[in-house]
Amino acid sequence: FDDQTKVMNFPVIISAPTLNTSPNNPDELAFNFKVMLNLVSQNDNGVEATAYVSVLGDYKRDINGARHWKYKSLGLIGGYVKVNFPQVYGEGNLCFFEDDEPYGKGFSAGLSVELFGDELDKPGTQGKFKLEMMAIFGNTDGYRYFLVDGFLTGKAVRFEIFPGFFLDGFGGGVFHNMEPASY
Repeated sequence: FDDQTKVMNFPVIISAPTLNTSPNNPDELAFNFKVMLNLVSQNDNGVEATAYVSVLGDYKRDINGARHWKYKSLGLIGGYVKVNFPQVYGEGNLCFFEDDEPYGKGFSAGLSVELFGDELDKPGTQGKFKLEMMAIFGNTDGYRYFLVDGFLTGKAVRFEIFPGFFLDGFGGGVFHNMEPASY
């Protein structure tokens, strides 16, 4: 992180700028970018947060026919957080959606946490416990729905039921006004 650029004394990086026009409205222009914020010093391992932001505007023509960009809205597209401490590693994400087919308007989130192990941020390493969760909340035409699902696994959750047959995790979830497409 660049220690010279700060927001509220936290190092910040603004990156990945893009300009996009809407396929449904060529006069609509979105300026999208990524904001990365380091919440704990690198000496303490770290907590990083990333937000994906969109500034939406319209091209308008003035009396002489010249096009000018006019601000319309500021939106948060989604976010990501990474936590890396000794014995704990986690990642989470958040995504907002509008006019999505079939989900309508709402948000989804995911979380993965590894606990009690060494170098948990390295691929292939495992902690004693791993928790994975996801959720989606939304509505389409006033019809509200949600789904929350989780799964716990890891070395400390492995039990032998009978010789050669192990239970190495368990999961569950709850949903309202949704149903699985297939099993």
